Amino acid sequence: MNRIKKIILLITLIFITLSNAFSISVFAAEKADLIQARDNLQAVIDNQDNSLNGNSYYEATSYHSFLEAINVFGGILGIQTLIDDDLAEQNEVDDLVTAINNAIAGLVTYVTYNLVLNNLNQAKSITSNTYTQDSIVLYYAELTRIELILFNPIAGETIIAALNDDIINAFTILVQLADNSDLLETYNELINKDISEYTTNSGILYNLELDRLYDLIVSPNLDSTLSQQIIDDLNIVEDLLVELPDYSALQEAYDSTDEYKEEDYSASSYQAMLDAKSDALYTLSNLNATQTEVDLSETNLLNAIAELSRKIDTIYISEGDQLDINQYITLGQANIINYSIADNEILSVDNTGQVQGIGFGETTVSIELDNSAVEIITIFVKAKPGVAVYVLTFSLPLASIGLGFGMIYVKKDTWKRIFNVTKNLFKRKK
Repeated sequence: MNRIKKIILLITLIFITLSNAFSISVFAAEKADLIQARDNLQAVIDNQDNSLNGNSYYEATSYHSFLEAINVFGGILGIQTLIDDDLAEQNEVDDLVTAINNAIAGLVTYVTYNLVLNNLNQAKSITSNTYTQDSIVLYYAELTRIELILFNPIAGETIIAALNDDIINAFTILVQLADNSDLLETYNELINKDISEYTTNSGILYNLELDRLYDLIVSPNLDSTLSQQIIDDLNIVEDLLVELPDYSALQEAYDSTDEYKEEDYSASSYQAMLDAKSDALYTLSNLNATQTEVDLSETNLLNAIAELSRKIDTIYISEGDQLDINQYITLGQANIINYSIADNEILSVDNTGQVQGIGFGETTVSIELDNSAVEIITIFVKAKPGVAVYVLTFSLPLASIGLGFGMIYVKKDTWKRIFNVTKNLFKRKK
């Protein structure tokens, strides 16, 4: 029995020993990458240490950042300690490998850094006044971006080396400033052009357009594309000018009105001519008038002159007859506001201008126009043809008044009154 127990105990010991050995072989961390990382790290240190004074292998700031990074995990000594630790866990080893590789990746060789720095400084030294302002702004903004990357102490060799291509590409941002001498010459010819023969408004538009183009000509962003556009605009700027119309015929018509005297013509027709004359004067002084407007003004004035009516002494109508008073009115552009009769027992008038004789006698019709003219027409209403009218003739002493006889026309009733008065005078003498 004891022999069996010893055998079981021996088997148990063998199993435990084998289990421990197997556990160690399974869980031991893989450190080959760490060993390689250590060797790479050592190579970096050796490269820097073996470089000539003043011409280090790595750029100073990037190497300083590298040293700060490896000091965090104890440098070569710290790496070796983890390599020698049989109980080190795999994640510890992997993290250290990553940290070492990152520190090395952040390094920039002095040659690469110095090449980029020299290229950047040359790019900054261009003659900026030969390029458009906007492109210069964009260009220097790109150089600033490149500079910030270059001065990043952990940028790394690959990123810094690629900056050379970025510097070359930055030059493509620049846009050559165009020569504006020919444009200025053309502009000066146009701005000095005599525009007195053109309408004021078109002259204003013309000068405004030239002002706009001048700002572009002297613009710090004048490139070849803009220059060509300015050339095209300068070629058509004169199209904005509108020639003044021919005022000669209108002026001649206007001057001719001086021969027409107000006292010779009816108030309405003369006022119509004055209105047309005033319109003509405005048109003659309007430096923005079109030929159509000038021609229309001339036509209106000539029509007003043609419609001038001589003053009428007296219009005769009979009792009961009607007359259209409007035929004696020259309206022009005016309208009739009102008709009125001085003596309503002699005449009547309706709102259309129809006048009717009512009683024997003389009165006036006033026609008020909205152009301030008031036409006054005298109308004599004769007795009806059916009313007896007697002719009274009488002799007068020639020495007293110089007339051999006089003749008056009177109505029958009036004659009867005169006869009765005369008869009574003769009775009194008896």
